Amino acid sequence: LPQLEPFDRLKDPLDHLNTFKMTMGLQQPPNEILCRFFPTTLKEAAREWFTKLPTSSIDNFEQLSSSFLCHFVCEQRPKRPVDHLLTINQGEKETLRSYVTRFTQGILEVDEADD
Repeated sequence: LPQLEPFDRLKDPLDHLNTFKMTMGLQQPPNEILCRFFPTTLKEAAREWFTKLPTSSIDNFEQLSSSFLCHFVCEQRPKRPVDHLLTINQGEKETLRSYVTRFTQGILEVDEADD
């Protein structure tokens, strides 16, 4: 089975789903395999969401995809403007690693950030 970077709510849920479909589409697995493999690409709160789905509530991968997107796209915060990145400063005693991690998370919150 292919290895995908796990979805952890910080990333774009639509991008994660599209990457999963593209990767799995190369092998053309049956619908049941898609439904069983998709949860292995989730972690933390996303995996918890999946485990809380009611038993027998999902009949096919299309339903699972819709439910996933509905939950995680609706949950996302509105994007911030690019100038929000100018407000992210390194703290006086903050390590460079911590600052870069925080800045990277800030980039994920920005609408249409480019390199």
